[in-house]
Amino acid sequence: MMEPTQCIQAIPNSGENRVIVIDVEFLKNCPQLEGATIFKKLFGLVESDDVFCYKLKKDNGYATILQDFRITHKQWFNLLQFLKTNNISKTNLSIEYLVENNSLDHILQILEDVMLTSLKLGGIPKFETFYNEFCEKINNYHTQRNQIYNPLLPVEDKNNKFIWVCYDAEQTGYWDFHKMYTYLDGWSATQRNNASCTWFRKLKDGTEGDIEAIYTASEVEDTSDEISQFEGQIQNDTDDEIVDEIVDEIVDEILDGETKQSEQQPWIDNEHQEIPYHSGW
Repeated sequence: MMEPTQCIQAIPNSGENRVIVIDVEFLKNCPQLEGATIFKKLFGLVESDDVFCYKLKKDNGYATILQDFRITHKQWFNLLQFLKTNNISKTNLSIEYLVENNSLDHILQILEDVMLTSLKLGGIPKFETFYNEFCEKINNYHTQRNQIYNPLLPVEDKNNKFIWVCYDAEQTGYWDFHKMYTYLDGWSATQRNNASCTWFRKLKDGTEGDIEAIYTASEVEDTSDEISQFEGQIQNDTDDEIVDEIVDEIVDEILDGETKQSEQQPWIDNEHQEIPYHSGW
C-alpha cells in the first residue's frame, strides 16, 4: 500500500507539459468508487497482493499512471467530474431539451470517453450504472415519441389535439349531421358509446377559431336546424327504423375501415355532457 499522502502529481498522456494534481485522499473515500477494487489497487489506496500486475510508480517525482494507461488530462477531468458530482456535463437535463439543442451527441461522446477511461482503470460499477440509466432515458424518449397517438374518446385526448363531436342517431338525422361535420373536412368516427351515440373527431390545424364544436344531441339538432333553414329544409320521408339501420351500417363501415390519426385532447369524464365542451382554440 502506498505511503499515506494527501495528493500526488501526475503527467497526463497528452504530449503537453501539464501536471495534474490528484487528491488521493478524496479517491480513497469517494462513494462513487464503491466496488472499484482494481481502480483502488492501481492508485495504491488498498492493500494489493503480490501477484497484482501494477504498482504505482513515479518518474522524477511525477506519478506515471496516466501516461501508463494513456489517459489525457481531458479524459481524467471528465472522469473526475463524475466522481465528485455523480453527474456528467448536462446529463441531468431532459433528453428532449438535449435533442432540441443539438447537445445529445456531444454528451454521448463524453460518456463513451469516460466509460473507456474507467475500463482502463479496472471499471467503476457506479459509473456503469449511471451510463446504463442514461441510455435507458434515451430509449424511453424515442419510444414515447414513436408511440401512435390515437385517442378514441375525448377523455383520452390528453394532448388536446382534436375537436370532438358526439352524434346521437336517435335525435339527429345522419345526413343533417354530416352537412356540417364532413369527412372531406377531416371529421372521422372513432368509437360508439352506446347503441346510438358515436364520437367524431377532427385534428386541429390552428384555423378552428370560427368552428363551434358541439357535444350534446340537442345542440347537434339545433345546429342542423339552423343550417337547414339557411340552405333549405331537407325532407326525409324514410321510416325512422330504416334510417337507424342505414346510420348503423355507415358508422360500422367507418369504424372498420378507418385508419386512426395519431394525436389527442382532454375531456370531462361522462358519457352525456349537457354543456358543450369547447377546447379554447
